[in-house]
Amino acid sequence: MDAEQLAEYLTIRDQVYHALHDGSYVKQSRGRQICQLLILGSFENPISWHIVEVLRTRLDAETYLHRVCWRADLDLSAFMTPVERLRYPRPYAPTIEVGSVLINRDEMDQVLTPFQQVLVPLNIPEHPILLDGVSFELTLGGLFCSSRIHWSNQLPEAWHALELPIVQLQAFFERSWQEGGQQPQDTDL
Repeated sequence: MDAEQLAEYLTIRDQVYHALHDGSYVKQSRGRQICQLLILGSFENPISWHIVEVLRTRLDAETYLHRVCWRADLDLSAFMTPVERLRYPRPYAPTIEVGSVLINRDEMDQVLTPFQQVLVPLNIPEHPILLDGVSFELTLGGLFCSSRIHWSNQLPEAWHALELPIVQLQAFFERSWQEGGQQPQDTDL
């Protein structure tokens, strides 16, 4: 990959990471975010999971699990050589897969309850630098009150109490996704 293609690819990566982090690919009109888990792998496609409660009326709401995946594996090939890059339009539009499934609110509440009970310090000693691996972000709550934590590869020892709830949350996302039969969603950015 030439320097020009690498610079363009890294710019696109940064833009996509920012949009995944902010939830820009998930429509949240008439809804509120309950939870987000962002997984940014060095060598795998980044995925952002979002739980959004969509208000139908003042007394009625539906809860959706949204999955956003940047198909970096497909996009990277467009930047391998200057000749290959010429085959694609400018500016390059990243390949983003967005889908959603309706989930059971009671099951979701059961999975999120342990996060209300665990105690972890907010300020911890510096964690090792990530060169290659996986970076994670977990956000709980919504617009007016939320908490967000970020870690790389392994949870810091001080946050060990979060390990089981996070594993259970990710398993809930995967199971709900498989059982729900994803529904394509228009991204309208």
